[in-house]
Amino acid sequence: MGFPRAQLFEGAQITVRPWLSLSLGHNTIDTFCFSKMTQSPILRLFPELIDRIVDHIADFINSEQSLTACALVCRAFHPRSQARLFSSIAFWSDCNPRYRNRRIKRLEDFLSILDSAPHIPLFVHSISLQVYVGHQYSTAENLLFSQLASRLKELGCRPRELRLGSPLGSYAIAHQLPNFYINLIQTLIIPSVTSLNIAHASIPVTIISSCSHLRSLTVVDRGITTTKNSRVESTDPDITHSPGPKIESLEYYQPEWSSTNRVLSAVVGNPAILNLSHLRTLRTSVASRNAALLMKIIGLCANHLEEVHLVPSSRYSSYALPVPEVHQFDFSNVPRLRALSLPLVEAYIKSLHPSSETNEGIWPVLKSLHATNTLETLNFSSFLAMGDIEDVFSEDQFWIQLGTELTTLASGKHMLIGFHLHILSWLSYPDQYDDKVLHSCRHLFKERIGRLMPECAAMPNITFNVFLYPRGEE
Repeated sequence: MGFPRAQLFEGAQITVRPWLSLSLGHNTIDTFCFSKMTQSPILRLFPELIDRIVDHIADFINSEQSLTACALVCRAFHPRSQARLFSSIAFWSDCNPRYRNRRIKRLEDFLSILDSAPHIPLFVHSISLQVYVGHQYSTAENLLFSQLASRLKELGCRPRELRLGSPLGSYAIAHQLPNFYINLIQTLIIPSVTSLNIAHASIPVTIISSCSHLRSLTVVDRGITTTKNSRVESTDPDITHSPGPKIESLEYYQPEWSSTNRVLSAVVGNPAILNLSHLRTLRTSVASRNAALLMKIIGLCANHLEEVHLVPSSRYSSYALPVPEVHQFDFSNVPRLRALSLPLVEAYIKSLHPSSETNEGIWPVLKSLHATNTLETLNFSSFLAMGDIEDVFSEDQFWIQLGTELTTLASGKHMLIGFHLHILSWLSYPDQYDDKVLHSCRHLFKERIGRLMPECAAMPNITFNVFLYPRGEE
């Protein structure tokens, strides 16, 4: 294997036992079968090699047959490998009731892990709870989850990250988490969690207000409910009057028709639930309905805000938007702004509005940036179909004016300007993607920018990036 012979006998011990079911994910464990080991030949391996074996097993999480036929059972992983394996724990349900016994067995197996290795909870950094819509949980599962929460807490588990949501990723329904999930969150996770990610799931708003150490919040499509479903009032019995968590990073993404804005608007206006005064990073989808909410958030944290990253709502939905997505935001009162990302023309709305109308709000944004001397990075992104590339650059006047504004803005400053073109496969033909297509798109992109914005394109601090999907970034 390339390792010195002496090093082969350092580190962890492993043995191979056939027909022992094991299910692992990369940095994620869902079930681990511990049993009393029988005497068998032991091979001591170099610690880094054990790490690679763990990762290799994790790559086959969906290959049940290969794991069942020959599973690697750990007798004493090297501590670093234990931390790698148990740093993230994921629990999820199967919508098929036939798998209920399997779910119960997995919970029992995980409890047996804690009995065999009580130090394992100290490695847990992240917990993920997912639920399928319509899934019905049994009393046995409820009881086991309660036992698991108590056991993890007793053994000193202090996770920093919590992820909640539906693995289906449905935009139409905000799935309600079962009560014992909520109990697990309240008894175990709230005291220590610093990062909360809610995707397509409904949780009580008190979960957020109770996370006193919360620093990062991500919400995708709804994700927050209140005692009145759509309003948050200071008189609500579940809302305390003590200051809410003082977060530094906020992300929220949703389709245009989501109710996220209505609920989140009330949440951000109530410091007892969420304190945004020290927010440093804001990442969000932008559309006409949440423009006012964005300005409200920016106003609350203007003195500390350093990064604002805006993406189009159409990036997270599947229909044409009837209105432009670049709005007249004012950043003149954000003295510490270092990085700003703005969307340009979108494939959906290009056929409904010309570029001059679609991006009309960009001019006030650029003018407001003249008031700050701290801006280091300015990015523009477009999500397009393959056939829309030519049309995007058909309106010369818009790009000429944009080049003039950017040249003036960057004059005398060490500012990085980036143009990012995202070609979406589900709007085009993914089977036609290859390196030649990528090279052609990048060449066309740079050629058009160079012709329409010559002074801007000639600056040494400007970059051009083209991304093709689903093959990934190039």
